Amino acid sequence: MLDRQTRVLNNREKYLSNFLRVLCGVITLLMIVFSIVGLFPQGVKFGLIMLIGLVFVTAAIIISVFKLSDSKYRIFWLTIILIGIALRIVYSLTIDVSIVSDQQHCLTAAQQAANGDFSWATSDDYFVVWAYQIPFVLYESVILKIFGTIRALYVFNGLFSILTCIFIYLIFKKVYQKNVALITTAIFACFPMLICSISRLYNQIIAGVFLLCAIYFFIDVCKQPTLFVTKKAIKNIILPCALTGMFLGISNVFRPEAIIGVLAVVVWFAYSFITKANKKNVWTLLLGSAIGILAAYLSYKIVNVGVGTAVIFSGISPNGISNGCIYWTIVCGMTPDSYGGYSTTYISILDYKEPSEQFVVFKKMMAEIFSNRSIGDIIHFFVMKEYKMWGEIYYCCELNNAPNLVYVLLNNISHGIYIITALFALLGLRKRKFNPTKAFLIILFLGFFMALVIKEANSPYRYSTVLVLVLMSANGIEYLIDKKMNIKSRFLKDKKAIQ
Repeated sequence: MLDRQTRVLNNREKYLSNFLRVLCGVITLLMIVFSIVGLFPQGVKFGLIMLIGLVFVTAAIIISVFKLSDSKYRIFWLTIILIGIALRIVYSLTIDVSIVSDQQHCLTAAQQAANGDFSWATSDDYFVVWAYQIPFVLYESVILKIFGTIRALYVFNGLFSILTCIFIYLIFKKVYQKNVALITTAIFACFPMLICSISRLYNQIIAGVFLLCAIYFFIDVCKQPTLFVTKKAIKNIILPCALTGMFLGISNVFRPEAIIGVLAVVVWFAYSFITKANKKNVWTLLLGSAIGILAAYLSYKIVNVGVGTAVIFSGISPNGISNGCIYWTIVCGMTPDSYGGYSTTYISILDYKEPSEQFVVFKKMMAEIFSNRSIGDIIHFFVMKEYKMWGEIYYCCELNNAPNLVYVLLNNISHGIYIITALFALLGLRKRKFNPTKAFLIILFLGFFMALVIKEANSPYRYSTVLVLVLMSANGIEYLIDKKMNIKSRFLKDKKAIQ
């Protein structure tokens, strides 16, 4: 018989974990529905063909997992991973795409910086307002200075994409059995979105690698049986949390969204405290959680402040790497006429330089946006916005001189694999084994998703969310393998009984 205190803790964990799973499940299901609908705008016939193909590919993956999950087939899955890596190398060396929009803006600045000209950082309004792009431009300028060709930027994108595969495998290996890690990594090593994103000279890929590094080290904290302050606390809690914060800080330097990772760390410690605290350990658990949060936040902050200070003292920009208008993406994301997509309707907020002035204007704009709008209008707006974010095809593959059919098929296949990723993540939520690591991934996923609900709807922005979704999809693969083992066990038991 369990004592009363143990039953209370078990119930807390049960209710909280079920809440997280249900909330994540509803959101993932909505993403799947929007994504399937997104297959049909090019025509019902084309959409049905893609949907049938999606069913066949999903069935093929499930059958492969059932048939080839034993250790003797590891060489097969390893070969798939190597093919995925080879595709990245070939693609980065042969890619022929148009460089447009923000990519071109940053590339032009990087070319000037490579020649010793940093005037763009203060004379170009783009970098004055969005100074957080400066570290990425400097990264590109170093590569251009050393290698002297734009091709090198694509090659480095390819290398970071390969590192993405490696860290996905290392994370899986920490959490799951080796065969689950190998199979799931193999499936997503050939994920077209992760491969074709090499063609975009954006900061998502490099920021994504450091995000995965942070997750890799925080898993060490998630796997601790206790968060108490002990002699081993420095090794088991403080050091992993500090490394987590450091890599989140580096990720944030390249793309300012890793603060979501820091908030996820805080929420995870709160979750652990609620599900583990009792009268005997409440103070030591509280102290251990506070130290972990502090270690993560301080290391995160030190990296960001350090890089910003270096940019200021080097004379490149007096603004460091700050965001000149944090409200712009929210106002843009709430604009009705574009369903949260890019719009210049409220671009006048960028004319105000002081944060206090921007906040006043921001409140007026938000009041104007939501005035005289019914609940039905607001619901319709957010439904259409989420369709724009998750349903519209992410044209990650933009090849010059490629036949239109090849272009359309590659991007639709990428969209289809993304749907399969969400399906496996949804399937994994059925699994009853709910450990702290899975809780952290769900919290992180929910954080990225909620940020996308608020900010501008732009399909490339979902890169980090999809990375976390890929990590969650391993739960579905594990679920299938467990089902296979249960079926095999029952079959052997029945066979033995008959004999």
